[in-house]
Amino acid sequence: MNPQMLTGTEQMISNIGYAIVFVIFVFYATQMRKQRAIAKELGLPKTQRMRTVVQQWIDPLVIVLVAGVILYQDLVSGSSHVIAAVVGLAVGLGFGWVRGRLEYVRYVPEHHAMILKITIIEVVMIISLVVIKVILDSAGAEPNGILMVVVSAVIFLDVGDSIGKSAHLTRRFRQDEAAAVTAPAGETG
Repeated sequence: MNPQMLTGTEQMISNIGYAIVFVIFVFYATQMRKQRAIAKELGLPKTQRMRTVVQQWIDPLVIVLVAGVILYQDLVSGSSHVIAAVVGLAVGLGFGWVRGRLEYVRYVPEHHAMILKITIIEVVMIISLVVIKVILDSAGAEPNGILMVVVSAVIFLDVGDSIGKSAHLTRRFRQDEAAAVTAPAGETG
């Protein structure tokens, strides 16, 4: 395979990923303004935020894109990274499911949204891991060495955590939404 073609393909994938992240960021920023106004109207404490299901799935999408762009070369270079990614993803899904249970506060039917406790764990984690990965790459760490494989596993643990959390929150939201629809008039959950 032509190495220049592979480099061009990798660059194209990277550019597409960054463009998608930018579009998502702009959407997210506009939604945050609306959320803050509604949160103020509802009198939410500073430790809580309101989110729709669509907004909740933005975090995993961005994290998957960042992880994909950062780890693309590692994933195609050796099976050890793929195995580490699968293991990290599986463990992360379990952690995320539990975190989703802990963050969910209540359903807000008038805004078709949910109230969550504020955490930024997955964002801080992915930024930290990307920085570690870049430092290791620039320091010349062995691409298939144990340290790089562990970094891949932990990055995918973060991916799984974000997906698991969003999956649980979506499930819980849908349950509360269905219960609100079937509840007799005048009865509140």
